Amino acid sequence: MLLGVLAILAASYALPVRAWLDQRAQLGEVAVERDELAAQVTDLQAALDLWDDPAYVRAQARERLNFVLPGEVGLVVLGTESTPAEEPVTGALVPAAKADQAWWSTLLSAFTEVGKGEPEPDSGGGAAADEAP
Repeated sequence: MLLGVLAILAASYALPVRAWLDQRAQLGEVAVERDELAAQVTDLQAALDLWDDPAYVRAQARERLNFVLPGEVGLVVLGTESTPAEEPVTGALVPAAKADQAWWSTLLSAFTEVGKGEPEPDSGGGAAADEAP
């Protein structure tokens, strides 16, 4: 009888203890997240404080917007590492026009092929694709 009462008490306390432990774990995670966000706020505030300095604003305008002062000559050099490299074209997006194909038909096929996205690989073996209809 006493053992049954102890078992019932243990079962009734198990759920609140588990909930308390889960809440403690969540509290620890939230505290870590709060500390990370506080550090981020500090960094952002430091970046915002830089904009109060007129010399920093002037330097950013020169760098980002290529501003020059009156009497200066601004030069932009093309082809340096600061310009992004063009990505090479891979594959043909539009099939080549056939000799007896009308120009509007070529234009229509170009629009439909581009609308599909990625070009489909030639699965017909190539012989049927080369024949005129």
